[in-house]
Amino acid sequence: MTDATGCSASLSLVLVTHNGWQHTAACLAQVFAQSFAAPLEVIVVDNASSDGTPENIRNAFPQVKLIESAANLGFGAACNLGLEDAAGDFYVLLNNDALVDAGQLEALVQAYQRHGLNGIYTARIVDADGAEEASCFRQITPADLLIDTFMLMSTALARHSYALAERDEEALDIAACSGAFCLFPRELWQQTGGFDERFFMYYEDMDLCQRARTLGYGVYVNTRITLLHKGGGSAPGNVWRARIVDASQRLFYHKHYGSWGLFAARLHQVLRSTVRAIIHGAFALNARHRELSSMHARLALDALVGARP
Repeated sequence: MTDATGCSASLSLVLVTHNGWQHTAACLAQVFAQSFAAPLEVIVVDNASSDGTPENIRNAFPQVKLIESAANLGFGAACNLGLEDAAGDFYVLLNNDALVDAGQLEALVQAYQRHGLNGIYTARIVDADGAEEASCFRQITPADLLIDTFMLMSTALARHSYALAERDEEALDIAACSGAFCLFPRELWQQTGGFDERFFMYYEDMDLCQRARTLGYGVYVNTRITLLHKGGGSAPGNVWRARIVDASQRLFYHKHYGSWGLFAARLHQVLRSTVRAIIHGAFALNARHRELSSMHARLALDALVGARP
């Protein structure tokens, strides 16, 4: 049934939290300020926060369906848990450190339906300074990783992301998108089985997009809708994050490209991190350079032995 706004679908929106209550509060306030008039189910999965986030949510946003995990499940597994019994026709993933402007959810659904899309749909994402984030990507093969390695680039993502500010399209066909903000039909989630929970964080969104495309779905971005992603809402930084990113990258390329993919990812990471460890080591009198040199040495070792943090 079409509601008064012209939108003909209900939404189930899931947020994953691990501490970062201030980010979550701002995010939820924006979600509930939406003009979206069709049924909107908001689900928060809390990954064992220690800053009072669950209690704060119960007090400030009693309309939220709150699911508390006794352990930090990671992003993908928490999303799976949150969407197990979701009621919406469409599912929306939204980072707890992102802000949706009034009307953006409605506009996204209406554009999806207007263009007759069938797949994963996202928007242009910018950071707190207004700079565009690398969030929409072309296909990145193991060969791309190796090319970037020998060009001394840290990651293939930057070279293979779209410059969306230069586009004016409501349904640009892309290969993959970030899970920071995306919408898709319930059937897609059911057919793909949701996120692969072996990815604790990072690359689970790339993996979902690749599996969805294999099943015949598309991945699209609406460059006319811009989402603010402030960053820093749940994940800690530096060494832990870097190790998780690299471990997830190795898993992704091994899963989708076999032994050749794993070799390319490992070689990319070993050479990248070894060069960086040497460069930072040359400035070892500076504490920050010593820290970075040690971190990259650890990343190189992780890549060699396939370690997970």
